[in-house]
Amino acid sequence: MEKIDIGPRLRRLRKNRNLTQEQLARRADLNYAVIGHLERGTSRDPHASTLNAIANALDISIGELLGEGVTVDLSAATLEELPEVEIEDAAEHLRLFLSTLDEPESPEHEMHIGGLSIVLAKVVDGRESLDETREAFREIFSKV
Repeated sequence: MEKIDIGPRLRRLRKNRNLTQEQLARRADLNYAVIGHLERGTSRDPHASTLNAIANALDISIGELLGEGVTVDLSAATLEELPEVEIEDAAEHLRLFLSTLDEPESPEHEMHIGGLSIVLAKVVDGRESLDETREAFREIFSKV
């Protein structure tokens, strides 16, 4: 997956909430230097758990943090290492996958099917029963 630059978006989201880099870092339980590196673009390959912590600290989804059409490459992590998946994030992965159905040989299609598979596996993993899983999938599909 290509490197991402969330710096300008992260800075704007942080400032819109009247937070300093240090305050955001404390909320996300990260070293404040991480926030600075991301905002300056000197760190363009953040770990999924770092993005999840920042998104949670800003009270937004990872999708909102990254911007429309950008997904996190979750394939390198094990299922247990992945953050909880929000329904909106799963729906965004499904939308992106569906947008590439006409191009099954494209790298984007392969990336989106891989991401969708992992996200849906995490959704299933986080549910106690088959009924809860069905309900989560219904909610995901209703948002697409």
